[in-house]
Amino acid sequence: MSSNMEYSDHTGLWQSELKPWVPEKIFDAHVHIGRSEDVLAEFSPDRKKLALSTYSSLTRETMDCWHRNLYSGKKISGACVFPFPLQEIDFTRSNHYIIQIMKSDQKMKGFLWTDPRDIHLNREIFKKAEKEKVRFTGVKPYFDMLQKDNFKTNPEEILPKSLLEFINSENLVIMLHTTGKGVGSTEVRNYLNYITDNFKNIKIILAHMGRFICPEDFAQFMHSDLPDNPSVFLETSSAASQEVYEMALSNRVLWDKILFGSDIPFGLISGTEFWSEKSGAIFRTREKYSWSEEGSFGYENLTYNTYHTIKALKDAVSSLRMSCGEENYLKERIFSGNAISLLS
Repeated sequence: MSSNMEYSDHTGLWQSELKPWVPEKIFDAHVHIGRSEDVLAEFSPDRKKLALSTYSSLTRETMDCWHRNLYSGKKISGACVFPFPLQEIDFTRSNHYIIQIMKSDQKMKGFLWTDPRDIHLNREIFKKAEKEKVRFTGVKPYFDMLQKDNFKTNPEEILPKSLLEFINSENLVIMLHTTGKGVGSTEVRNYLNYITDNFKNIKIILAHMGRFICPEDFAQFMHSDLPDNPSVFLETSSAASQEVYEMALSNRVLWDKILFGSDIPFGLISGTEFWSEKSGAIFRTREKYSWSEEGSFGYENLTYNTYHTIKALKDAVSSLRMSCGEENYLKERIFSGNAISLLS
């Protein structure tokens, strides 16, 4: 199940190396799900030039199938699920689908896709869930609702004060795809401090290890006080950098604050991220996609992005030469324990 939705362990990475290393239980902290009938419009030619156009729907049943194939032999103990936060998606209907998923399975922790322009609508959908006897665990803000480039979006645009007040009042967790250069941006780091200083009930999961253009950007985060901030957590999806994990794991506090996530279905892109002067954040891939640059695809040594993130994490753990007991503790925490502790 890659771009043609058929699973293949392209390079044998899961069976030969990752499967024996990954612990028996996995909690997937980053999954997009949605129905094809909630897609309002086809992607325009310009939109197809963006990696976010790769997928626009994935049902709960298909998610389960992917989990069984990607992580064969492991038990999926739960997942954080939220809509595809794209302009082409019906905002209300896609959030209502998350409510249905939560009603059907309490292991599914639903996150409300938020509209920073309409706080009333966010509250309305939140109350709809409560009437259905379920509750959103967190929120998923995203830049695309503003019809702006993420690198040109300010953090307060996707998390305005009025939205933060609502999130804080309901004790919700933010799954944050950072704006700009991610945690390499002083503006982003300052806004994270503003949130945690002024809204004490909010916990923030920094998706994709906070986002970074290069490991030096993540080093800026590590040199700040944010890693030790009890309200700030990290999530692994898309971050296939051994160096980044080595920096993170050098701080023992973060052992209990890193959550494994796949970013399914985007974690199914067959490649790893790199910075292109022409297109910005893009992927080198095994297969050609609508947004591929010439020369950025055809790499036979690449497989699903989620496998590359696990491989980078594994190599980082190995480089630290910890004891067997420490390694087992760390793996259990990252792959399930930290998410369960935070979200229960």
